[in-house]
Amino acid sequence: MIGAEPLTGRDSELGIIRRALGAGAKHAGVVLAGAAGVGKTWLAHEVLKRAQASGQRTQWIVGTDSAQALPLGAFIGAMTEALNEVQSDPLTDVRRVINLFVAQQRQRRVLVGVDDAHLLDGLSALVVHQLAQCGGVRLVVTVRTGSGGPDAVTALWKDGLLERLDLEPLSAAATREVIETKLDGPVDARSAARFQKLTGGNALFLRQLLADQVAAGRMRKTAGVWMWDGDVAVSASLSDTVGRQMGRLGPRVAMVIDTLSQCEPLAIEVLCDVVRRRDLAETERLGLVNIERTGAGLTARLAHPLFGELRRASAGELYLSEIRGRLATRLADVGDADMQATVRRALLRLESDLDPDAELYLESARHAMTLLDLELADRFATAAAQAGAPGAAGVRAMNLALLGRGEAAESALRALADSDMPDRHHWATVRAANLIWHLFNPNAAAQILDDLAADTSETPAQRAERLAVQACLDAVAARCESATENARAALSFPALPGFHAMMASLGLIMAMGALGQVDELAGVAEQALRRATTSFQASHLRFWFGAVYGRACRLTGRIDEFVSTARRIADSSRDIPGLAYANLALLSGNAELARGAVAEAARLVHEAVAGVQTHYVTTGLRPASYFALAEAHAKLGQADEANDAVAAARSCVPADF
Repeated sequence: MIGAEPLTGRDSELGIIRRALGAGAKHAGVVLAGAAGVGKTWLAHEVLKRAQASGQRTQWIVGTDSAQALPLGAFIGAMTEALNEVQSDPLTDVRRVINLFVAQQRQRRVLVGVDDAHLLDGLSALVVHQLAQCGGVRLVVTVRTGSGGPDAVTALWKDGLLERLDLEPLSAAATREVIETKLDGPVDARSAARFQKLTGGNALFLRQLLADQVAAGRMRKTAGVWMWDGDVAVSASLSDTVGRQMGRLGPRVAMVIDTLSQCEPLAIEVLCDVVRRRDLAETERLGLVNIERTGAGLTARLAHPLFGELRRASAGELYLSEIRGRLATRLADVGDADMQATVRRALLRLESDLDPDAELYLESARHAMTLLDLELADRFATAAAQAGAPGAAGVRAMNLALLGRGEAAESALRALADSDMPDRHHWATVRAANLIWHLFNPNAAAQILDDLAADTSETPAQRAERLAVQACLDAVAARCESATENARAALSFPALPGFHAMMASLGLIMAMGALGQVDELAGVAEQALRRATTSFQASHLRFWFGAVYGRACRLTGRIDEFVSTARRIADSSRDIPGLAYANLALLSGNAELARGAVAEAARLVHEAVAGVQTHYVTTGLRPASYFALAEAHAKLGQADEANDAVAAARSCVPADF
């Protein structure tokens, strides 16, 4: 499954090295400097492998802790001929080694790789320095940043003998390239970003983490796209690679890591109410925790994201539940600065040994919906309902509809609409919307709306909600004038709920686009998208609305407006969960189609299709993704693939929809 080829993602660095080693270069080679695992050794190996393939003589020298105590220890294995006579004068041995390399250079060009040069003994370092000075032999030297080393090694770049190239961690784009090369197939952007975040661009960590996720089945290929869902699978190899000291920590020091693994960053005063301050100081000394000073004071976070994953994989659940409970209790005393803080505290409590907090869970369900994490919102709403929170059933029913779980939403919404509660009219209209968009049953929706309209006790607020959904039904049935009239009537009611306001805006945009009414398109879109950032009911609908607005823009020739709106929505949706990302990928793919970037559009729409299949979506997102994919394949001249996508789209909806 994992390709055997070495890591990629360093093409620009290879180009710099090639120029530094080329004819006419002003240096005798290059020093590759960087943190452990960043890819220095692989890069040096790759350079030597290519040089050998071109006919050059190559030699690989490695500095190690064990050989550091021996004079010329790094060269003992490679230069046996030069060192086979006992010499009383070490400098004579140095000269013999240098002469041997120079003699080889006379026969053909010589390239010497020196790995971990900061671990060289003094005489070995002197040999490398002299080789750089003599100017014949070319050198590729690696050093670990911040590790010191012999003066003769640091002089290689300080004296201008070798060009120094500082290797940065792999960029997000390079990380994705590495993954796709190793897996021999595309990976969705969200999964690639997750690897980037967890590894920090460390090539060594990336290779091991990727292998572990594939082996554990967490990284799977869906609709031709590799996707990573679920928790992190941690192998013994990953533990050894990232942090061997994790298994040797004392219990009090380990508790510092375990606490931060459940919630970071944490203010020092909060953390030190859970762990001892001297234990926190010890983790900082060991390089496991970073302490940062901010405007609000000192905060602590793990020095590397994978430290927390390693501890979570090995610590017991009862032990971690107790830590979460202590954190949730302490954070409640501090107060929540924003929605994210409330959600974080609620999740700690939900997964702790504390008693349920129904109101906190219900509030956090709404916040999670606003923050586009509908899966988490469902957990909170379910827990709130189980704890007896009034209104929890309605929040969960709404969230099920937004999740695209049409049948489950229909069951929940039907129960609310058929109850004797005062808000049953409200839930009947939401049920009608779910039937239209998620279950593709406009006839059943029409019956519900007609029954509501026949009720003479309907209030102005209830009428506005009904008209909002009626506008959607009219748009689907191509009654564009009626859709426009009903949508405007609904939107004129000042207290229209967020969900219904988005329904009315959707119906209005669809009708205006079909009628070619372009003057008000931008204004309607602006109001709807502003609403989506503040309403928990409307937040997730921003993607769907953006796609509908994009279709209207394409019909009316406003391509630049569509592209800019899609980018704006993308900018408002950073670090989003899987289902939200599938919606965003479809929106972005349609925007790329509109502006003619067909290959990029096909990549994005493939990611949307993979997300739809992964999350078992029954909404219009599924056929819409297939239709966009069909358009992309057709424009690329891929007729068979386009026909397959059309067939898939047709299988998602009734023939008469």
